[in-house]
Amino acid sequence: MNVELVEGETYTAKLRLPSDTSQAEFAPALEVLGFADVEVVGYRGGLWVVRGRWAGASVVADVPEVVAELRAVSKKTSKRQEAKETRKQGENVKRAPRQEKTSTIARPPPRKGAPAGDPDPALTAPAPPISQVHVNELFKLAWDMRKPGESYTPRMMQAILSVGWHETANARGWKDPMRGSYNYGAIQCGHVQNKDGECYSGCQPYGDSRPTPQGQVAYKACFATYQSDLAGIAALISTVYTGKVTRADLDSGDLDRVALGMRRNYYFGGICTKKGPSSLPPCSVFDDKMAAAQYANALEKAAIVIARNGGTPLVVRRSGRLGEVPSTDAQGRPVWRSRPPLGGTVHLVSVGLFLTAAGVLASALDVEVWLWQLMIWV
Repeated sequence: MNVELVEGETYTAKLRLPSDTSQAEFAPALEVLGFADVEVVGYRGGLWVVRGRWAGASVVADVPEVVAELRAVSKKTSKRQEAKETRKQGENVKRAPRQEKTSTIARPPPRKGAPAGDPDPALTAPAPPISQVHVNELFKLAWDMRKPGESYTPRMMQAILSVGWHETANARGWKDPMRGSYNYGAIQCGHVQNKDGECYSGCQPYGDSRPTPQGQVAYKACFATYQSDLAGIAALISTVYTGKVTRADLDSGDLDRVALGMRRNYYFGGICTKKGPSSLPPCSVFDDKMAAAQYANALEKAAIVIARNGGTPLVVRRSGRLGEVPSTDAQGRPVWRSRPPLGGTVHLVSVGLFLTAAGVLASALDVEVWLWQLMIWV
């Protein structure tokens, strides 16, 4: 729906959000949209009621679908509210002033490499349980914060949230010191700052690993922390939907496309093994395309889970364009379930010599068949 927002006018909004939504999430979300002096009235009739003053210029705006109703507060109501505030101020003068509680947490500097505009992070208690239905609702609000004026499709939402489930189980899979960080996407904010493994304010040290031809290498990195689920989901949207990951990729429903774009953005490295037998691919043949296929497999499994838990249709799947991911045998060689795709990681061993020795005169139609017969994967 379209409404006229007048500069300086106070509005009351009714929001379609779960009853267990943290009230601390409303103010930063609405302030990003352009409201000031935001206050939560309460939860009534299955909707959250909030009030705030439109701080931007007068405009006719398209209200997000999470907003069930938005109306201006009448002048009469405003005067009544003003009189109420005046009485409260008078009562405060008569009573001894109550000392305000102040936070001892220093405001951290902006995190290098982190999405711009994130709320200042601060670790608190472990994050309480959250349902996928609630996550889906928060995604709608987070999207309007990060992508104002741009719509999203169910395929885009499911693709992005699949990353959050795969990486951190909706930020509930972390161990200390990242427990309660609300970091959905395992978003890093740089390397540790010194030999003691410390990070800048707003980040926490945590273990990670990366693939190399010699094997998987463990290292310590700094991971971003956020104040709430809403902030963490907003950061997830900004970090996934950027660079080589386009709107067309996210809306394609093809997790191979999404994973390949994320790999080109250096979002993930992948996991391989040096020794077998193992279900993981051997590091000796592990490349970007195989890493993307491996990640696409993980996203597909995550999408099935969040679709079931959120009560929504499954609208994203692997297309298979990246091919399969091999396992590793006892000798450390890749084992394919079927023929690997053309352009995959293969090593031809003296193909010309083999052809000559065998006396094979390959025709144009037979070349591919003979090449596949002479391929050796190591």
